[in-house]
Amino acid sequence: EVFKNSVEKFRTIIETAKDGVVIIQNGICKYANKAIENILCFSPDELVGTSIFELLPQKERDLVEKRYNMRLAGKEVPSVYELNLVCKDKKTKKVEISASVIQNEGRPADIGFIRDLSDRQHISNKMDEMNRQIERFAQITAALVLVEDAGDFLKFVTQAVADISDFNRVLISYFI
Repeated sequence: EVFKNSVEKFRTIIETAKDGVVIIQNGICKYANKAIENILCFSPDELVGTSIFELLPQKERDLVEKRYNMRLAGKEVPSVYELNLVCKDKKTKKVEISASVIQNEGRPADIGFIRDLSDRQHISNKMDEMNRQIERFAQITAALVLVEDAGDFLKFVTQAVADISDFNRVLISYFI
């Protein structure tokens, strides 16, 4: 009864997790939770029975397969790393993998937790853009002090707004 309760708790945790969870044995996906579909657009049923290495871009396949085999052999390899996976629509998606060895049906297997990094990448890109805009704003503010003529001042400010923002320069020019 205690074992049955433990299995049920484990199943509930894995099936409600936001991260994708896969069990890989002999390179073949033996299990995938429901969250994998939100990440890669493959249903769990579509992944089970397929080679997980087929989801990797060719340039990453050899390294991941080498790490997988070394991990199963008990050798020291990174357990958490980022890589790209190929989604059902053939686009690649940046993910974080956290992997470790477990026993599955009496044989070693790899359990992998797959975290979608798309949102993190999007936020990072937005922050980079904001930092570029802040830097440009600081440059413009410093240069603004040097503008003496009122007409030049308006042109300078208008150009600065166009440089910093996504406003269409044609509209800005129209208002000048």
